[in-house]
Amino acid sequence: MNNILLVRPPFNQARNNKYNSIPLGLLKISAWNKGLGNKVYYINGNIPTEDIPLDDINEIYVTSVFTYESDIVLSSARYWKLLCKNAKVFLGGTAVTMLPEYYKQQIPEAEIVTMYHKEAEQFMPDYSILPTDNKDINNTQIIHTQRSCRYKCPWCMVYKIEPEDIFYDVEFVKNRILANPDRKDVLLYDNNFLGNIHCNEILDMFIELHKTNKFKFMATQGFKNLLMTEELAHKIKSAGFYNIRFSWDNEGQEESALKCISFFEKAGYKRNLLQIFVIINNTETPKVIEKRYLRIYELGCTIHSDRYRPPDSIYDNYHNGGIDYFINTEYKWTDTNIRSILSMMSQINYASRMGCMLSEVDRMQKASILNKGKSSQKLTEWI
Repeated sequence: MNNILLVRPPFNQARNNKYNSIPLGLLKISAWNKGLGNKVYYINGNIPTEDIPLDDINEIYVTSVFTYESDIVLSSARYWKLLCKNAKVFLGGTAVTMLPEYYKQQIPEAEIVTMYHKEAEQFMPDYSILPTDNKDINNTQIIHTQRSCRYKCPWCMVYKIEPEDIFYDVEFVKNRILANPDRKDVLLYDNNFLGNIHCNEILDMFIELHKTNKFKFMATQGFKNLLMTEELAHKIKSAGFYNIRFSWDNEGQEESALKCISFFEKAGYKRNLLQIFVIINNTETPKVIEKRYLRIYELGCTIHSDRYRPPDSIYDNYHNGGIDYFINTEYKWTDTNIRSILSMMSQINYASRMGCMLSEVDRMQKASILNKGKSSQKLTEWI
Protein backbone atom coordinates (compact mmCIF):
# COMPACT_ATOMS: atom_id res chain seq x y z
CA MET A 1 0.00 0.00 0.00
CA ASN A 2 1.22 3.50 -0.91
CA ASN A 3 0.39 6.80 0.76
CA ILE A 4 -0.90 9.33 -1.76
CA LEU A 5 -1.15 13.09 -1.18
CA LEU A 6 -3.54 15.09 -3.39
CA VAL A 7 -2.92 18.85 -3.41
CA ARG A 8 -5.17 21.66 -4.55
CA PRO A 9 -2.90 24.75 -4.40
CA PRO A 10 -4.15 27.85 -2.55
CA PHE A 11 -5.62 29.64 -5.56
CA ASN A 12 -7.00 33.16 -5.26
CA GLN A 13 -9.82 33.28 -2.72
CA ALA A 14 -12.03 35.18 -5.17
CA ARG A 15 -12.20 31.95 -7.14
CA ASN A 16 -12.78 29.76 -4.11
CA ASN A 17 -16.40 28.83 -4.73
CA LYS A 18 -18.23 25.65 -5.57
CA TYR A 19 -17.62 26.04 -9.30
CA ASN A 20 -13.89 25.63 -9.00
CA SER A 21 -13.11 24.54 -5.43
CA ILE A 22 -14.04 20.97 -6.30
CA PRO A 23 -10.90 19.61 -8.00
CA LEU A 24 -12.57 17.00 -10.21
CA GLY A 25 -9.33 15.48 -11.47
CA LEU A 26 -8.05 14.90 -7.94
CA LEU A 27 -11.35 13.33 -6.90
CA LYS A 28 -11.03 10.78 -9.71
CA ILE A 29 -7.36 10.15 -8.91
CA SER A 30 -8.44 9.50 -5.32
CA ALA A 31 -11.02 6.91 -6.43
CA TRP A 32 -8.46 5.26 -8.73
CA ASN A 33 -5.83 5.04 -5.97
CA LYS A 34 -8.29 3.72 -3.42
CA GLY A 35 -9.22 1.07 -5.97
CA LEU A 36 -5.56 0.06 -6.00
CA GLY A 37 -5.59 -0.26 -2.21
CA ASN A 38 -3.67 2.94 -1.53
CA LYS A 39 -4.25 5.37 1.34
CA VAL A 40 -5.29 8.84 0.13
CA TYR A 41 -4.81 12.22 1.85
CA TYR A 42 -6.23 15.49 0.47
CA ILE A 43 -5.11 19.02 1.28
CA ASN A 44 -6.51 22.35 0.09
CA GLY A 45 -3.62 24.78 0.41
CA ASN A 46 -0.20 24.65 2.03
CA ILE A 47 -0.91 23.97 5.70
CA PRO A 48 -0.13 20.39 6.77
CA THR A 49 -2.64 18.58 8.92
CA GLU A 50 -1.62 16.23 11.71
CA ASP A 51 -2.92 13.12 9.98
CA ILE A 52 -0.62 13.41 6.92
CA PRO A 53 2.44 11.14 7.38
CA LEU A 54 4.89 13.50 5.69
CA ASP A 55 7.87 11.14 5.85
CA ASP A 56 5.87 8.25 4.40
CA ILE A 57 4.12 9.90 1.44
CA ASN A 58 4.99 8.00 -1.76
CA GLU A 59 3.30 10.16 -4.41
CA ILE A 60 2.10 13.76 -4.58
CA TYR A 61 -0.45 14.87 -7.19
CA VAL A 62 -0.73 18.65 -7.67
CA THR A 63 -3.48 20.10 -9.84
CA SER A 64 -3.51 23.37 -11.79
CA VAL A 65 -6.19 25.59 -13.27
CA PHE A 66 -5.26 28.84 -15.03
CA THR A 67 -1.84 29.29 -16.62
CA TYR A 68 -1.48 32.74 -15.09
CA GLU A 69 -1.58 31.14 -11.62
CA SER A 70 1.46 29.00 -12.40
CA ASP A 71 3.51 30.53 -9.61
CA ILE A 72 0.96 29.30 -7.06
CA VAL A 73 1.07 25.78 -8.49
CA LEU A 74 4.87 25.65 -8.60
CA SER A 75 5.38 27.04 -5.11
CA SER A 76 2.84 24.58 -3.74
CA ALA A 77 4.47 21.61 -5.51
CA ARG A 78 7.93 22.61 -4.26
CA TYR A 79 6.64 23.13 -0.73
CA TRP A 80 5.05 19.69 -0.47
CA LYS A 81 8.03 18.01 -2.12
CA LEU A 82 10.25 19.66 0.50
CA LEU A 83 8.06 18.29 3.30
CA CYS A 84 7.63 14.86 1.70
CA LYS A 85 11.22 14.21 0.65
CA ASN A 86 10.68 10.61 -0.45
CA ALA A 87 7.65 11.32 -2.66
CA LYS A 88 7.39 11.40 -6.44
CA VAL A 89 5.61 14.50 -7.77
CA PHE A 90 2.94 14.45 -10.48
CA LEU A 91 1.75 17.74 -12.02
CA GLY A 92 -1.47 17.92 -14.02
CA GLY A 93 -4.50 20.01 -14.87
CA THR A 94 -5.29 22.79 -17.32
CA ALA A 95 -2.17 24.95 -16.93
CA VAL A 96 0.18 21.98 -17.05
CA THR A 97 -1.53 20.71 -20.20
CA MET A 98 -1.07 24.11 -21.83
CA LEU A 99 2.54 24.62 -20.72
CA PRO A 100 4.09 21.17 -20.15
CA GLU A 101 7.61 22.19 -21.16
CA TYR A 102 7.56 25.17 -18.80
CA TYR A 103 6.49 23.07 -15.82
CA LYS A 104 9.03 20.38 -16.65
CA GLN A 105 11.74 23.02 -16.81
CA GLN A 106 10.70 24.45 -13.44
CA ILE A 107 10.46 21.09 -11.65
CA PRO A 108 12.56 18.60 -13.70
CA GLU A 109 11.96 15.71 -11.31
CA ALA A 110 8.16 15.96 -11.68
CA GLU A 111 6.12 13.72 -13.96
CA ILE A 112 3.90 15.80 -16.24
CA VAL A 113 0.33 14.59 -16.85
CA THR A 114 -1.33 16.35 -19.80
CA MET A 115 -5.02 16.42 -20.67
CA TYR A 116 -6.66 14.19 -18.08
CA HIS A 117 -5.37 11.15 -16.24
CA LYS A 118 -6.26 8.22 -18.50
CA GLU A 119 -6.67 5.60 -15.77
CA ALA A 120 -8.42 7.85 -13.26
CA GLU A 121 -10.84 9.26 -15.83
CA GLN A 122 -12.82 6.02 -15.81
CA PHE A 123 -13.59 6.31 -12.08
CA MET A 124 -16.44 8.07 -10.29
CA PRO A 125 -15.27 11.16 -8.35
CA ASP A 126 -14.47 10.46 -4.70
CA TYR A 127 -16.32 13.29 -2.95
CA SER A 128 -15.56 11.77 0.46
CA ILE A 129 -12.14 13.47 0.58
CA LEU A 130 -13.69 16.97 0.53
CA PRO A 131 -14.41 18.83 3.79
CA THR A 132 -17.96 18.13 4.92
CA ASP A 133 -18.47 21.51 6.60
CA ASN A 134 -18.46 23.50 3.34
CA LYS A 135 -22.12 24.14 2.56
CA ASP A 136 -21.26 25.48 -0.90
CA ILE A 137 -19.92 22.15 -2.11
CA ASN A 138 -21.36 19.37 0.04
CA ASN A 139 -24.56 19.29 -2.02
CA THR A 140 -22.76 19.53 -5.37
CA GLN A 141 -21.54 17.05 -7.94
CA ILE A 142 -19.81 17.54 -11.29
CA ILE A 143 -20.44 15.68 -14.52
CA HIS A 144 -19.46 15.77 -18.18
CA THR A 145 -21.87 14.78 -20.92
CA GLN A 146 -19.21 15.37 -23.58
CA ARG A 147 -15.59 16.37 -24.09
CA SER A 148 -13.98 18.97 -26.33
CA CYS A 149 -15.70 21.63 -28.49
CA ARG A 150 -15.92 22.03 -32.24
CA TYR A 151 -15.72 25.83 -31.96
CA LYS A 152 -12.05 26.79 -31.82
CA CYS A 153 -12.46 30.26 -30.36
CA PRO A 154 -9.05 31.98 -30.28
CA TRP A 155 -9.29 32.83 -26.57
CA CYS A 156 -10.30 29.31 -25.52
CA MET A 157 -7.93 26.36 -25.39
CA VAL A 158 -10.46 23.60 -24.76
CA TYR A 159 -9.75 21.99 -28.12
CA LYS A 160 -6.13 21.56 -27.01
CA ILE A 161 -6.92 20.38 -23.50
CA GLU A 162 -9.60 17.98 -24.75
CA PRO A 163 -8.65 17.27 -28.38
CA GLU A 164 -10.89 14.24 -28.82
CA ASP A 165 -14.68 14.54 -29.28
CA ILE A 166 -16.43 12.25 -26.81
CA PHE A 167 -20.22 12.16 -26.47
CA TYR A 168 -21.57 10.28 -23.47
CA ASP A 169 -25.02 8.72 -23.87
CA VAL A 170 -28.06 9.03 -21.63
CA GLU A 171 -27.46 5.93 -19.52
CA PHE A 172 -23.82 6.81 -18.86
CA VAL A 173 -24.74 10.32 -17.67
CA LYS A 174 -27.73 9.12 -15.63
CA ASN A 175 -25.66 6.48 -13.83
CA ARG A 176 -23.03 9.10 -12.96
CA ILE A 177 -25.63 11.39 -11.40
CA LEU A 178 -27.46 8.67 -9.49
CA ALA A 179 -24.18 7.41 -8.07
CA ASN A 180 -24.39 10.49 -5.77
CA PRO A 181 -28.13 10.74 -5.03
CA ASP A 182 -27.70 13.17 -2.11
CA ARG A 183 -25.77 15.68 -4.20
CA LYS A 184 -28.73 17.41 -5.83
CA ASP A 185 -26.85 20.35 -7.36
CA VAL A 186 -25.39 19.03 -10.64
CA LEU A 187 -22.77 21.15 -12.39
CA LEU A 188 -22.17 20.42 -16.07
CA TYR A 189 -18.51 21.02 -16.90
CA ASP A 190 -19.16 20.61 -20.62
CA ASN A 191 -17.71 23.28 -22.85
CA ASN A 192 -20.43 22.75 -25.44
CA PHE A 193 -23.34 20.87 -23.89
CA LEU A 194 -25.69 21.64 -26.77
CA GLY A 195 -23.13 20.12 -29.14
CA ASN A 196 -23.61 16.66 -27.65
CA ILE A 197 -25.31 14.45 -30.25
CA HIS A 198 -27.44 13.05 -27.39
CA CYS A 199 -28.36 16.49 -26.03
CA ASN A 200 -32.16 16.21 -26.47
CA GLU A 201 -32.34 12.78 -24.87
CA ILE A 202 -30.11 13.87 -21.99
CA LEU A 203 -32.33 16.89 -21.34
CA ASP A 204 -35.38 14.61 -21.23
CA MET A 205 -33.56 12.51 -18.62
CA PHE A 206 -32.67 15.67 -16.65
CA ILE A 207 -36.35 16.64 -16.64
CA GLU A 208 -37.23 13.24 -15.22
CA LEU A 209 -34.58 13.50 -12.50
CA HIS A 210 -35.66 17.04 -11.63
CA LYS A 211 -39.28 15.96 -11.18
CA THR A 212 -38.69 12.67 -9.39
CA ASN A 213 -35.45 13.26 -7.45
CA LYS A 214 -35.31 17.08 -7.09
CA PHE A 215 -32.00 17.42 -8.95
CA LYS A 216 -31.19 20.86 -10.35
CA PHE A 217 -28.60 21.69 -12.98
CA MET A 218 -26.20 24.39 -14.08
CA ALA A 219 -24.13 24.61 -17.26
CA THR A 220 -21.06 26.33 -15.79
CA GLN A 221 -19.63 27.24 -19.20
CA GLY A 222 -22.98 28.44 -20.51
CA PHE A 223 -24.87 27.54 -23.67
CA LYS A 224 -23.70 28.16 -27.23
CA ASN A 225 -26.04 30.84 -28.50
CA LEU A 226 -25.79 29.67 -32.12
CA LEU A 227 -27.21 26.26 -31.15
CA MET A 228 -30.08 27.41 -28.93
CA THR A 229 -33.69 26.82 -29.99
CA GLU A 230 -37.01 27.57 -28.32
CA GLU A 231 -37.60 23.86 -27.74
CA LEU A 232 -34.24 23.47 -26.02
CA ALA A 233 -34.89 26.52 -23.84
CA HIS A 234 -38.19 25.02 -22.64
CA LYS A 235 -36.47 21.72 -21.83
CA ILE A 236 -33.71 23.54 -19.96
CA LYS A 237 -36.34 25.32 -17.86
CA SER A 238 -38.27 22.08 -17.21
CA ALA A 239 -35.05 20.41 -16.04
CA GLY A 240 -34.49 23.03 -13.35
CA PHE A 241 -31.43 24.73 -14.81
CA TYR A 242 -30.38 27.91 -13.00
CA ASN A 243 -27.79 30.67 -13.62
CA ILE A 244 -28.49 30.72 -17.36
CA ARG A 245 -25.48 31.89 -19.34
CA PHE A 246 -24.72 32.33 -23.01
CA SER A 247 -22.21 34.34 -24.98
CA TRP A 248 -22.21 37.36 -27.25
CA ASP A 249 -18.71 37.03 -28.63
CA ASN A 250 -18.72 39.62 -31.41
CA GLU A 251 -20.90 42.14 -33.24
CA GLY A 252 -22.06 39.48 -35.69
CA GLN A 253 -23.75 37.52 -32.90
CA GLU A 254 -26.31 40.12 -31.85
CA GLU A 255 -29.14 38.36 -33.68
CA SER A 256 -28.39 34.99 -32.08
CA ALA A 257 -28.07 36.64 -28.65
CA LEU A 258 -31.46 38.31 -29.08
CA LYS A 259 -32.98 34.97 -30.07
CA CYS A 260 -31.53 33.37 -26.93
CA ILE A 261 -33.08 36.08 -24.78
CA SER A 262 -36.44 35.55 -26.48
CA PHE A 263 -36.28 31.76 -26.18
CA PHE A 264 -35.38 31.81 -22.48
CA GLU A 265 -37.96 34.47 -21.70
CA LYS A 266 -40.69 32.41 -23.38
CA ALA A 267 -39.51 29.41 -21.37
CA GLY A 268 -40.13 31.34 -18.14
CA TYR A 269 -36.80 32.94 -17.19
CA LYS A 270 -36.68 36.61 -16.18
CA ARG A 271 -34.37 38.75 -18.25
CA ASN A 272 -32.44 40.12 -15.30
CA LEU A 273 -31.44 36.55 -14.42
CA LEU A 274 -29.93 35.88 -17.85
CA GLN A 275 -26.16 36.36 -17.88
CA ILE A 276 -24.34 37.17 -21.12
CA PHE A 277 -20.64 36.41 -21.55
CA VAL A 278 -18.63 39.25 -23.14
CA ILE A 279 -14.88 38.95 -23.58
CA ILE A 280 -12.85 42.14 -23.14
CA ASN A 281 -9.22 43.14 -23.74
CA ASN A 282 -9.32 41.05 -26.90
CA THR A 283 -9.83 41.99 -30.57
CA GLU A 284 -12.63 44.50 -30.08
CA THR A 285 -11.98 48.04 -28.88
CA PRO A 286 -13.30 49.44 -25.59
CA LYS A 287 -15.82 51.56 -27.51
CA VAL A 288 -17.29 48.47 -29.17
CA ILE A 289 -17.55 46.69 -25.82
CA GLU A 290 -19.11 49.73 -24.16
CA LYS A 291 -21.76 49.85 -26.88
CA ARG A 292 -22.52 46.14 -26.34
CA TYR A 293 -22.71 46.64 -22.58
CA LEU A 294 -25.28 49.41 -23.02
CA ARG A 295 -27.27 47.27 -25.42
CA ILE A 296 -27.37 44.44 -22.85
CA TYR A 297 -28.47 47.01 -20.26
CA GLU A 298 -31.29 48.13 -22.55
CA LEU A 299 -32.33 44.51 -22.93
CA GLY A 300 -32.52 44.08 -19.16
CA CYS A 301 -29.96 41.29 -18.87
CA THR A 302 -26.75 41.00 -16.84
CA ILE A 303 -23.14 40.69 -17.99
CA HIS A 304 -20.24 38.40 -17.18
CA SER A 305 -16.97 39.60 -18.71
CA ASP A 306 -13.83 37.52 -19.07
CA ARG A 307 -10.64 39.53 -19.42
CA TYR A 308 -8.51 37.99 -22.15
CA ARG A 309 -5.03 36.75 -21.34
CA PRO A 310 -2.78 34.95 -23.86
CA PRO A 311 -2.93 31.17 -23.34
CA ASP A 312 0.78 31.07 -22.47
CA SER A 313 0.57 33.71 -19.71
CA ILE A 314 2.27 32.48 -16.54
CA TYR A 315 1.32 35.42 -14.31
CA ASP A 316 -1.42 38.01 -13.96
CA ASN A 317 -1.10 40.83 -11.45
CA TYR A 318 -4.33 42.65 -12.26
CA HIS A 319 -5.66 42.32 -8.71
CA ASN A 320 -2.47 43.76 -7.24
CA GLY A 321 -3.45 47.17 -8.57
CA GLY A 322 -0.58 47.61 -10.99
CA ILE A 323 -0.30 47.30 -14.76
CA ASP A 324 1.83 44.16 -14.64
CA TYR A 325 -0.66 42.06 -16.61
CA PHE A 326 -1.61 41.60 -20.26
CA ILE A 327 -3.13 44.74 -21.80
CA ASN A 328 -4.06 44.51 -25.48
CA THR A 329 -2.77 47.89 -26.60
CA GLU A 330 -3.13 46.87 -30.26
CA TYR A 331 -6.90 47.29 -29.85
CA LYS A 332 -6.62 50.48 -27.76
CA TRP A 333 -7.01 48.85 -24.36
CA THR A 334 -5.37 50.49 -21.35
CA ASP A 335 -5.27 49.68 -17.65
CA THR A 336 -7.73 52.53 -17.04
CA ASN A 337 -10.38 51.46 -19.50
CA ILE A 338 -10.11 47.78 -18.54
CA ARG A 339 -10.93 48.72 -14.96
CA SER A 340 -13.56 51.24 -16.06
CA ILE A 341 -15.34 48.76 -18.31
CA LEU A 342 -15.46 46.18 -15.50
CA SER A 343 -16.82 48.83 -13.13
CA MET A 344 -19.44 49.65 -15.75
CA MET A 345 -20.38 45.95 -15.85
CA SER A 346 -20.94 45.94 -12.08
CA GLN A 347 -23.18 49.00 -12.29
CA ILE A 348 -25.22 47.57 -15.16
CA ASN A 349 -25.68 44.28 -13.31
CA TYR A 350 -26.84 46.15 -10.20
CA ALA A 351 -29.28 48.22 -12.25
CA SER A 352 -30.66 45.17 -14.08
CA ARG A 353 -31.19 43.16 -10.92
CA MET A 354 -32.75 46.06 -9.02
CA GLY A 355 -34.80 47.28 -11.99
CA CYS A 356 -33.50 50.83 -11.69
CA MET A 357 -31.97 53.33 -14.07
CA LEU A 358 -28.20 53.21 -14.49
CA SER A 359 -28.00 56.81 -13.26
CA GLU A 360 -29.52 55.73 -9.93
CA VAL A 361 -26.96 53.06 -9.08
CA ASP A 362 -24.50 55.25 -7.19
CA ARG A 363 -27.25 56.86 -5.12
CA MET A 364 -28.83 53.53 -4.25
CA GLN A 365 -25.52 51.90 -3.35
CA LYS A 366 -24.44 54.83 -1.21
CA ALA A 367 -27.79 54.76 0.56
CA SER A 368 -27.19 51.07 1.35
CA ILE A 369 -30.66 50.11 0.24
CA LEU A 370 -29.76 47.01 -1.76
CA ASN A 371 -32.74 44.63 -1.56
CA LYS A 372 -34.49 47.05 0.81
CA GLY A 373 -35.89 49.98 -1.14
CA LYS A 374 -37.54 50.58 -4.47
CA SER A 375 -36.34 52.73 -7.35
CA SER A 376 -38.22 55.91 -8.13
CA GLN A 377 -37.53 55.36 -11.83
CA LYS A 378 -37.91 52.20 -13.84
CA LEU A 379 -36.42 51.07 -17.10
CA THR A 380 -38.63 51.61 -20.11
CA GLU A 381 -40.35 48.63 -21.71
CA TRP A 382 -37.76 46.00 -22.62
CA ILE A 383 -36.53 46.40 -26.17
